[in-house]
Amino acid sequence: MKLSRWFPVTHWLWARRAVVAYVVLATALLGAAVYKAPELAYLCNDWLNREKAWRTERWELISIAGEKAKDCGYIRFGGKPEKANSCAFESLAARQPFYVGYDVQGKDSHLIVGLALDSSGQLYSALFDSQGGETLGLKPPERVVGQVYIKPCAHAPEVTPRGYLSCEWPKGW
Repeated sequence: MKLSRWFPVTHWLWARRAVVAYVVLATALLGAAVYKAPELAYLCNDWLNREKAWRTERWELISIAGEKAKDCGYIRFGGKPEKANSCAFESLAARQPFYVGYDVQGKDSHLIVGLALDSSGQLYSALFDSQGGETLGLKPPERVVGQVYIKPCAHAPEVTPRGYLSCEWPKGW
C-alpha cells in the first residue's frame, strides 16, 4: 500500500524510526549537557579564580621584592617545584630580591603560598586562601590585601612535605 507515488509506506516507516532515533539522541545529549553543566561551569570558574588569585598575589609579591626582582616561577597543582625551589634558595643565598608562588590544595580551599625577598634582605610570606580567613590579631607589618595575607618570615624557608617552600604557614598546608 502506498501513501503516494513518491512516499511509499516502507520509506515512511524508516523515516519514522530515524526521527525517533534522532529525538532520543538529542534528548540524551541535552540531558548529559545539563547534568555536566554545573561541573563544567565550576571547573571554568575555578581556573579563572586561580588565575585572578595568582595575579593578585604576584602583584603583592612584586610590590615587596621590587620590579627588578627575579621571578622564580609559579608552580601549579601537580607541577614540579624543584627548579623554583632551587632558584629561591640561590637568590636567598645571594641576597638577591626574588618571588615565587605555589598552588596548594588546602583542607577545604585553594591556596597560593608565596615568598618574596625585598632589597633589604627581609623575607616575606604570602598566602592566598580562596575561603578567606581570620584577620584578627594581625599586627604591622602583617597585612591583608584582598584575600592575600602577608607577613615577614621569622626564620628561613623550608621545603614542606608537599614540595613547596614555606616559612610561616602551618606545615599541614
